[in-house]
Amino acid sequence: MSNFVTIDFETANSNSHSICQVGIVEFEEAVELRHWSTYVNPLDIFDWRNTLIHGIKSNDVENSPKFIDIYEKIKSSLSEKIVVSHGSFDRTALKRALEKHNLNPFDATWIDSTIIARRVLPQFAQKGYSLQNLAKHYEITTSPHDALDDARTCGLILNRLLQESNKSIEDWVCEVNNTSKKNQQSNFRLNAEHIKPNPEGKFYGISICVTGALSFGNRSQVHSYISNLGFTIHNGLKKDTDYL
Repeated sequence: MSNFVTIDFETANSNSHSICQVGIVEFEEAVELRHWSTYVNPLDIFDWRNTLIHGIKSNDVENSPKFIDIYEKIKSSLSEKIVVSHGSFDRTALKRALEKHNLNPFDATWIDSTIIARRVLPQFAQKGYSLQNLAKHYEITTSPHDALDDARTCGLILNRLLQESNKSIEDWVCEVNNTSKKNQQSNFRLNAEHIKPNPEGKFYGISICVTGALSFGNRSQVHSYISNLGFTIHNGLKKDTDYL
């Protein structure tokens, strides 16, 4: 199987957390299943250099949702899935935005499509592995620096790279992370200990470790639920773990 989600952000200025547009596209077996995009009000200044690149101005987003308003949508779109970005910028932008707004990270597996492109298309070493260079190579028509179009282009390019390499995205995750498929799931999650407990929760100050099979929800949902109750989550059993 090769199921994955691609994501792209545009930002208002040089601060990577100043997200002003997001585009997300979900692929299943090389077919686009669904997509979503929105402008975002970053509550920040727009640098003319950034606007020159993507064309988005402050008045374009003044009535758009803020990042905190779309957090749940982004989380539900990416959680427990393989997330692909072309380069490391988009992953960093999401991380910085979560930190800025004091929002919990969530379980996802990230992979940079440029890493795969470098291994499949070594002849591009001189020309460069930009989205537009690869799109031109595969004769993919694009609208550069539109978050949704860039996310879709990333996915279309990745599907061609998977085809040429005769590998699935899961194979590439294992290869890039230097793991076996047996241990793959452990690399699909952000560290649960990074999730901040709710200080107003009934169990604030008490730690818990969640192990074994779950009878309801996925692990990300359970982590979110118990952190909301105030629990501090431990990845493994420790001397100061209060509950197992």
